[in-house]
Amino acid sequence: MKTETLTYPKIEFLSIGHFTHDVAGDTFILGGAAAYSSKTAVNLGIKAGIVSAVGDNFLHFDKLDGIPLSLAKGKETTTFQNIYENGVRRQFIRGISSALKADHVPQEWVDTGIVYICPVANEVDPSIVHIFRNSIIGVSPQGWMRQWDKEGRIAPSIWKHAKEVLPYVDALIMSEEDISPFPDVIEEYKELVSMMI
Repeated sequence: MKTETLTYPKIEFLSIGHFTHDVAGDTFILGGAAAYSSKTAVNLGIKAGIVSAVGDNFLHFDKLDGIPLSLAKGKETTTFQNIYENGVRRQFIRGISSALKADHVPQEWVDTGIVYICPVANEVDPSIVHIFRNSIIGVSPQGWMRQWDKEGRIAPSIWKHAKEVLPYVDALIMSEEDISPFPDVIEEYKELVSMMI
């Protein structure tokens, strides 16, 4: 897997996770916490960069214009489809891009002030937390808490690497939806991390 390098200027905020195509009717919209968090940082006047992976079919580079990227090339772009029946959402994964590892992070970015690790499809190697020794690290583990069957239907999964990741993290950010299948782990996670949101 070759890392495609664009530019590596000094940044203040780094997000790590897949960009996604989210199926909306007959079109694909940009998804993924890495995209949204970095766009938010830029809108707040913060210099942001992103480590991600996409396939040749990725459609939304224009929406990320001006944000430096370190991209791992994949055969496809991670793609999600949500199907609603009687107000209940069923989520499917229709494609997965390449895994993200420490060597995808440019050396110039390992001392970035704030790092946000936000997998969507179990794509980020948990050991990546160890390379950021001088950063404030936030983690949204949603993508580490998903599994899917051969049809791509997504179901909740216990976070297998929480004990390996959380002692090195400054803030854990989770939704009620992430944690509701496993309420017993809340107290465990609170003991492992200094801040849980």
